[in-house]
Amino acid sequence: MANNEVPEQPEAPEQGASSPPQAGSSSEGPFGIPTKWLLIGGAGGGGVLAVIIVVVVLLLTGVFGGGNPQPTSILDLVPDDSDLIVMLDVQRILGNDLLEEEFWSNDDWSWLEDDLDMVRDDLSEVAVLARGGSEIIVLSGNFDLDGIRDELEDADNEENSYRGYEIWEDPDGSAGALLESYILFSDAARPVENVLKNLYNGEGSIARADDDNEMKQVLDKLPGGFVKFAQVGDYCLVERCEGYGWAMTEVDEDDEEGTVEIAMLFRNERGAENAADDYDEVADFLEQEGFDIEDTEADGVFVTGQAILDLEEEESSEPRAPSAPAAEARTAATAAPTAATLPEAQPAMATPTAAATAATLPEWVRDCSNLGLLLEIEDCICIHNELVQEAGRNGLGQLPPWDEVATGSDIRWYELYEAALRPCI
Repeated sequence: MANNEVPEQPEAPEQGASSPPQAGSSSEGPFGIPTKWLLIGGAGGGGVLAVIIVVVVLLLTGVFGGGNPQPTSILDLVPDDSDLIVMLDVQRILGNDLLEEEFWSNDDWSWLEDDLDMVRDDLSEVAVLARGGSEIIVLSGNFDLDGIRDELEDADNEENSYRGYEIWEDPDGSAGALLESYILFSDAARPVENVLKNLYNGEGSIARADDDNEMKQVLDKLPGGFVKFAQVGDYCLVERCEGYGWAMTEVDEDDEEGTVEIAMLFRNERGAENAADDYDEVADFLEQEGFDIEDTEADGVFVTGQAILDLEEEESSEPRAPSAPAAEARTAATAAPTAATLPEAQPAMATPTAAATAATLPEWVRDCSNLGLLLEIEDCICIHNELVQEAGRNGLGQLPPWDEVATGSDIRWYELYEAALRPCI
């Protein structure tokens, strides 16, 4: 070819057309995307490639397409370091006249209908738990999420997102998360976020806990039933006992009694054998918890037995949800308390007599006993008195409302509250 000749140029394709790949060229690019797709637009194809790669990455990480991990059981939403768990098989309870009356016909559950426009048939399971001073409620069922969103929005809750999950925050500080077949509530946003972080990471829940997790051991030992209760830590007041639980498996509506299977976890088999041999210590503890127990036996690291729980409704000035003995399963934990500030003097209180009613108690104590999962009125009076004394000794001023103290909105009071729990419960 002469030096001054211009090579013949191939005919330019029509605008918008693309040339087929040449023989021997690669027909696929990253992620299996055909190379010709990446070359559309000529020199600008790099921008298209970048967009496609970003979209693929987002799809893989679940930002698009609802790919975030979802719970497969209610225990996926129960932290593995929970101190106390109450689990309710709602449909079994609602099929029993005695338990249905106690379960649904009281104010502790009315917020589900009043605030969320939920009907009882929506629910299948409920888990109420305490963890590190916070209270969490998990609902499982078939929910009208659009209707619930409308109710939350009407109540001035604000919709947000955490790791791709839908959460709602109330001006009072409480929060909830909507997860298709599961709904999660707590008295503060952080516990909700911690549960969602565990779910997102696939760790940190009872469902994924190691076999040596004490709460998991107790729950696994208990059979299914209407109600299942477990608590671990220092609550089992028997030597070397690490935790205990019970499950109500049968209900006698005529005698108003429930048959309960007991499981007490010990540090080792020797501890369980010693406790089973020392029947009086175990029996005394269980009787204090409200059980009429006849016999126990060692079963590995557990002491097991069967007991009777009296379900006869006691007269009370306050309606109560079904409760675990000595550990009230208060489901109104997420209803925003509106505790009034106590008078400046904040006098210490005496332990109430049997004739004392809730109306005679300060608002702080009533909120504590109504909403504290682990706390009886006597416990709350003790804690109240401890905090009043600390306020006087350290010049801390007015004791804040119970919900502000117990949820940690002021870390100074929360630390004092935690310290007061130990001698009072």
